[in-house]
Amino acid sequence: MFAEALHAATKKHAPQRAFRIRRTKVFIQLLRQWPLSEGIALGQAFARALGDMRGIQRYGSFYLPMDEALILCAVDLSGRCTLNWDVRCSTEKVGDFDVECAKEFWLGFARSVPATVHFVQFAGENTHHILEACFKGAGHALGAAVKIDEAHKDEIPSTKGLLV
Repeated sequence: MFAEALHAATKKHAPQRAFRIRRTKVFIQLLRQWPLSEGIALGQAFARALGDMRGIQRYGSFYLPMDEALILCAVDLSGRCTLNWDVRCSTEKVGDFDVECAKEFWLGFARSVPATVHFVQFAGENTHHILEACFKGAGHALGAAVKIDEAHKDEIPSTKGLLV
């Protein structure tokens, strides 16, 4: 479930300067065993792909309804790491995936980009729907944040002139 959600989050909404993730059995097994490490690795690759973040929008948010679940994901590619995980799941596992690993993945991602990432659950009972909405919503929010601002494409999106 985790690998499928991660693939959905990155497949359609990865930045043009970003990378492609290969879905192999080994990769899926690693995701199940080490989500924090994989969040760190994906965050580092994401940061490298963006470089100095010149010209990006910087901010992105997305409300994602998935059946009875409603999740907000908001990101600020600020150069500072914060994770707000306001998500409540009623089960400890979805298949063989430990639900607490989703938070650990996003913590690793936020720390290594670095970025501020918020997940807020407004509704939902089905743990699978809640987590899938988190990952897909993050894909949309990150896609919006890395979109090039044509009016400011040569500028770093900060009044300080750098993101730290």
